[in-house]
Amino acid sequence: MIKTLSGILFSMLLFVLNVQAQLPSTSLPSLKVTSLDEYDGNSLWGYMNGGSDLYFEYGFEQLKVYNAEMNKNKFTFRIFRMRNPEMAFGIYSIHRFKCTKIDNVLFPHCANPKHFQAAYGNWYISILKDNKQEFKAKEQSAIVKWIKDEFESKLITYPSTLDLANTILIAGPLGWQNSYTEWMDCFDSTNILFWINNGQAIVSFPDKKVESQFLEQWKAVGKAYISTINEIQFRLEKQNEHWLLSTINE
Repeated sequence: MIKTLSGILFSMLLFVLNVQAQLPSTSLPSLKVTSLDEYDGNSLWGYMNGGSDLYFEYGFEQLKVYNAEMNKNKFTFRIFRMRNPEMAFGIYSIHRFKCTKIDNVLFPHCANPKHFQAAYGNWYISILKDNKQEFKAKEQSAIVKWIKDEFESKLITYPSTLDLANTILIAGPLGWQNSYTEWMDCFDSTNILFWINNGQAIVSFPDKKVESQFLEQWKAVGKAYISTINEIQFRLEKQNEHWLLSTINE
């Protein structure tokens, strides 16, 4: 009995130490983690129900959910590891809403009174403040420092002409449904990326074969390609190394 009890206590101690080690105290010294749950491709369904499909479309690999306290306030950290920086930015861009920008923070982020989101390397980071109080500036600064200290920075490969602060990255049908419904019945490919900004999109193909197959469905008109899809007229034109997709105003 004593050995069994000792084993249980030892297991509980290991769990507590493991939880505390996940969010290093050196970066957020006042943070106390109260619980940790981890999800992979098999268990995400149980956590998110129907919402899982969108994350899988963007290359979901792992989720860690922490409940924590800092300065007598409660927070929920949701840290998603995605397949690559582009997919991390994509899922972030789908969820971004009513953002303000923090000065001198260069990585994609969205700060509002109750929610902080960021895309950093392969990670989509979502932090909710659970009580009625809003994020304080010093809390946001501490979180920014923690992200820089604890996550590997990998650059997003994206068309340099775009302003990522106003860009949505569509990676498949669910991306259209959850962000840019105007075109959701027009494109359903899961291997072509659409970088949407100001009613236009830069289209990124994975290789020349997919590009050629896509263009076969369009009519060449001069240097451009034209197609009518679900009563919407589109124009596709090569600009430098990118394909620019826009609608034709009648």
